[in-house]
Amino acid sequence: MPQQRSLAPVFLLGTLLLLPGCSLTKLAQIGVFNPAQATVAQHVAVESSTAPALLARYSIVEDTESWNTLLYGDRDFAKLETFINQSLQRERTDELASAYLSRLYRDLGEPPAHDDKTLTAADQEQFDHSMQVLDQWSTAYPSSHIPHLIRGQLLIHQAWEHRGESVASRVPPEAWAPFRELIQQAQVELETAAQLNPQDPNVWAALLLVARGLGQPESIWQDYYNRGLAANPAHIELWGMKAMSLLPQWQGSEARLRAFADEVDRRSKSANKPMLGTIALYIHREIDGDIPGYLQQPDVWPQVEATYARIFAAYPDNQRMRYYYAYDAAMAQQWPVAAEQFEIIGDRWTRGTPWRSLEHYHTGRAAALYELAAAAYDQQRYRQAETLALQSIDLQPNTPSYLILGAVQAAYHGNMPGVIEYAEQALANHPTPAEQQYAEDLIRQAEAHLSGK
Repeated sequence: MPQQRSLAPVFLLGTLLLLPGCSLTKLAQIGVFNPAQATVAQHVAVESSTAPALLARYSIVEDTESWNTLLYGDRDFAKLETFINQSLQRERTDELASAYLSRLYRDLGEPPAHDDKTLTAADQEQFDHSMQVLDQWSTAYPSSHIPHLIRGQLLIHQAWEHRGESVASRVPPEAWAPFRELIQQAQVELETAAQLNPQDPNVWAALLLVARGLGQPESIWQDYYNRGLAANPAHIELWGMKAMSLLPQWQGSEARLRAFADEVDRRSKSANKPMLGTIALYIHREIDGDIPGYLQQPDVWPQVEATYARIFAAYPDNQRMRYYYAYDAAMAQQWPVAAEQFEIIGDRWTRGTPWRSLEHYHTGRAAALYELAAAAYDQQRYRQAETLALQSIDLQPNTPSYLILGAVQAAYHGNMPGVIEYAEQALANHPTPAEQQYAEDLIRQAEAHLSGK
């Protein structure tokens, strides 16, 4: 569900005299980190983000991945039946177990990720294999709703693989027929699952997705939503699916979305279900994607912080939510908060958060340290700025951190060779035009100082 968008913080280096008789020009947007736009920001050396180097640095924290092998590789239906049914018994009382089960269903019902979003023969073969395995599960457990639910989710994802992610007007005409056919097949599977076990709210959440895909009226998906609430009034996935249905690009509006965020927040508090607040966070994130700077608004960010405070008060060891908090803080340009979360997480990575890849997350860490370095420099806390810039470069060599180090060499250490060295490293690191101008100014002034001019 999460949406990633561009991150474009601005800072001013200031007009402090760096060299006798000289000052550097203020640059309005020097060193913009944009980790949501690409795997690596344009001023970060590509070599630093190669997958082997990152994988060597990070330990991978698994979530639901092992279940995929258990199902499609080992075909251990009995173990899955036991685990899922035990989880359903705790559906109303354990919101962490409920959220994990939703992620498990989602993982088992998703085809392999495709970077190009293009359906290939290999993808179709994998889909056919998965459906065959689920048929075997249904044969072994004819009264189980679980394989029908997972099969329905697989069909939904396969339908969207045919359709693609473009707006409707740009979808190829030939894609509509298989899309609708697969969505309709998913509806049949999910309705069967609902008949077999109407007490699993994940079934109703998936039917909301079907209703949206088929463009069904709100009365239909609202009925699915109400039936899901009867199974679990605080089901996170169910509330999340309704939030998606209220997005402006579907059948909703920003006003309805904001009102729903308030409703979620009230229910989360009254029911003492802190994790339900993640849906309000999702809504804020979505609105921020359409209205840049929304998360920074003084009436919004305190709400976000309060939601995370309730979550961590209840679940202080919930490492997964730290990734969300770091992401939202970065989007809101709350850099001290983001840096604190990155520090807590450390060199660990897990998937399925707003950070769409390890490279994306890693660049965000470097960005937060750089922003703190920039703030320290602007406040003339040069030693701190130097330490933070070096930490940012240790994660990913980046032009603006080299420029801060060069400026610190001049302003604090009076080390003109050091100024030139760091400025040259900045020039070798794919600078923007503004960064190139700044680096060249640093070198010119340092050389002038060394020559006594």
